[in-house]
Amino acid sequence: MMTGCVLVLTPMLAMSQDFSSEVQSAAKALTGKMARAQELLDQGKIDEADKVVLDIFPAKERTAAQSYMLGNILFRTSPKVSYELHKVAFAKAPNEPNV
Repeated sequence: MMTGCVLVLTPMLAMSQDFSSEVQSAAKALTGKMARAQELLDQGKIDEADKVVLDIFPAKERTAAQSYMLGNILFRTSPKVSYELHKVAFAKAPNEPNV
């Protein structure tokens, strides 16, 4: 059984209240939609699982918090994509210490 698609929640103590709320909202939206991605991972279909995860928040509309959460989720299965998502999150929220 593959467990690469684990929802990672970062401690939010150092985050601004607004960003923390956005991260919590993104986490809530992701939690309800991760079952399909996990099924694909269990079948060894990593690229398909990653696409399911990324499609939850379309790139053109993705907020810093959403990019941050997607980056956390994809860290194990797609570290390069994760890194790019974290770079986007930082560019959109440069004053957030945990991004």
